[in-house]
Amino acid sequence: MQAAVEFEVKKVCPIYGISFGRLDDKATWRIDYEEEATEGQKEAARQVLEAFVWDDEMKEKVRKDSRDFQYSSELIYRLEFVKYVEANPGATFSEFMDYLETLRV
Repeated sequence: MQAAVEFEVKKVCPIYGISFGRLDDKATWRIDYEEEATEGQKEAARQVLEAFVWDDEMKEKVRKDSRDFQYSSELIYRLEFVKYVEANPGATFSEFMDYLETLRV
C-alpha cells in the first residue's frame, strides 16, 4: 500500500516518502516533502492522500502494475509480447500478461 500511495502523491509533488502511524487513520500519515516542493504541490499532495482509497480495485491495479514491471524487462516475455501484438494489434503489455494468467498448464 505504501508504494501505491507514494506513487500517486509523487505525480503531484516531490516527496521523499510517506510515513504511517496507523494504516486505518489518515490523520497519522505524514508526508516528507523534498525541499523544492511548493505550497501548491504540498496542498495537491495532501488532497491525493485524503482521497486515496485502498480497496480491492486499487489492490488489483497495484498487483498488475507490479507484475508488468517485473516481467517487462525479461527478454522471453518481450519476444512473446511482440508475437501477441502481431495477432492482437494495439494490445498492451498488461493485456498480454492478463492473457497469460488465463492459460492453464
